Amino acid sequence: MTKPFAFEELLARIAVLLRRSPARHDRPVRIVIGDLRLDLNTKTATRRDSDLELTATGFSLLRFLAERPDQVQSRIDILKGVWGYNFDPQITILEVYIALSAQDA
Repeated sequence: MTKPFAFEELLARIAVLLRRSPARHDRPVRIVIGDLRLDLNTKTATRRDSDLELTATGFSLLRFLAERPDQVQSRIDILKGVWGYNFDPQITILEVYIALSAQDA
């Protein structure tokens, strides 16, 4: 959209884009596995009704795994899914996160 533009046109274009995108209410808001609950809107996790203190990356890792229950994930798939494609496969960040999580459990 080039300047100058009419505000009404901007609103109309935004409305079209919103209609094209999938509705937010169609997406899961919560993932529940046993006594573990992940709230995807607030990015919080609870277990046995106790809040878990997670970093943003820790929450992303837990979400990645919770969205794939009963599926074995390779180290590379987890790194790609949580950290994206810009990672060094030799780095041990995944192992560090898992070791820290195991200490907190």
